[in-house]
Amino acid sequence: MDKTVAELKDKGYTEFSGVFVDVDPEEAFARIRNRHKEGINLYLTQGVGYGGRPVPGTAISSTRTGEGSRFRSKNGELFKKLFDKGMFPTVARVFDSSSGVEIPISEFGAERP
Repeated sequence: MDKTVAELKDKGYTEFSGVFVDVDPEEAFARIRNRHKEGINLYLTQGVGYGGRPVPGTAISSTRTGEGSRFRSKNGELFKKLFDKGMFPTVARVFDSSSGVEIPISEFGAERP
């Protein structure tokens, strides 16, 4: 990631903002399966679209965090790590995908009940 940031800075980018939508990997996979099923149904019944695309379960399972992690996904861990390194000095926002509620960045990754 540091290499990417350096390349962007070399190209004149000076401000970086981050927005992360936190979702449980299992919930994400269920949503993907439903979208695919709905896409296939629309294609078969109405000829609309192309039927969607399936996403392999491994694509989602590879984002799960290990035991003891305070985050729901590796993506969340990375976002917080980048924030802590000062990557997003302008804006850093986190939203809970299940509720749509914004989570204060200071509380993101805090121990969950």
